[in-house]
Amino acid sequence: MGNWGKIGSGDKELIKGIDDAMNKSSKQLSVRLHVFDTQPAPHFTSDFTVEFGDYLFVSLIFAKLPNITAIKESYIRLLNICCSRELLKSPHWYADLDKTDWQANISLLLRTANDIIKSIRSGKNVLVCCSEGWDQTSQLASLSQLMLDPYYRTMEGFEVLIEKDFVGFGHPFKSRLGHGVEDAFSSKSFSPVFIQFLDCVYQLLYQFPSLFEFNGRFLTSIAFHSYSLLYGTFIGNCEKERRSLELVKQTVSLWTELNSKEQFKNPLYDTSCPLVNPKDFYCDTSAARFKLWKEFYLRWSVPETEYEKKEWEELEELSEYHSKNEMVIMEMMQMLEKYKKTLKRHKVGLCAIVCVLILV
Repeated sequence: MGNWGKIGSGDKELIKGIDDAMNKSSKQLSVRLHVFDTQPAPHFTSDFTVEFGDYLFVSLIFAKLPNITAIKESYIRLLNICCSRELLKSPHWYADLDKTDWQANISLLLRTANDIIKSIRSGKNVLVCCSEGWDQTSQLASLSQLMLDPYYRTMEGFEVLIEKDFVGFGHPFKSRLGHGVEDAFSSKSFSPVFIQFLDCVYQLLYQFPSLFEFNGRFLTSIAFHSYSLLYGTFIGNCEKERRSLELVKQTVSLWTELNSKEQFKNPLYDTSCPLVNPKDFYCDTSAARFKLWKEFYLRWSVPETEYEKKEWEELEELSEYHSKNEMVIMEMMQMLEKYKKTLKRHKVGLCAIVCVLILV
């Protein structure tokens, strides 16, 4: 899909191919293909409609997501308030956080993923496109699959998802994360698209802890090693570069390291009795439900003075205490759900016995 409503012959052939591949139930719908374009709406929407021709079954939706430059500027503002000791002490720190627009952009991305899922669950087919094809397309496709398919919420499935829709799809990790660049922030191609995706997953994990096999530490390790280059998983911009560097022979995969440790597994994960019905799995995109990914953004914000260290330790203990309480509450809720199901089965069995006695 070209910029500003320009559609080429290849785009039309793709749309026709998608329509031909649809099943009979989908073809009965008047609008059966939703095209999500991450760009702002074009200035001349009438020209866009003309270029679609007879494809009246297509509905075009503009997500109006910020471009990679806006994501980069938002990220820089976020790091400035997270890495400055003076700003961290400011009573207006949360106001400063809001001004970065980082969480607003996260909310917009997740809201678009919600819309994609609603389209799919209503029987529509979905096509996602953006100007480059390997940035926001990868983000939205991955987030949608993560919410739709429980396999991708396992450790193995999530690794497959990243390999498939980021690494294999040609997301330029080297350019976007500034690998080997002295001043990455000044680079035009730098933009933390992958970090933004991981932050979205962190928000989902925070809202639905029982639906994920992995924990927040798992995501933090992936984010950290996307910069560290200790493993070959995120080296290079494309498959051609990785093959020319013979990374398979020269380096170890990050997944080998992460899969060998139990500390990345979520104790609340429960496939038999999830606290949330997977069919109702939509992210709450309201600002009040979002949480700063402090394990990553505040990773190096350590105190200096003895007083600050003591205060920091007390805060960590308090945080750990609350986390344990949250886990206990979640476990109790799981037990309650299991008890309800058991009680329901007993009631059914009791009704059957009563019916038999009445017949006798």
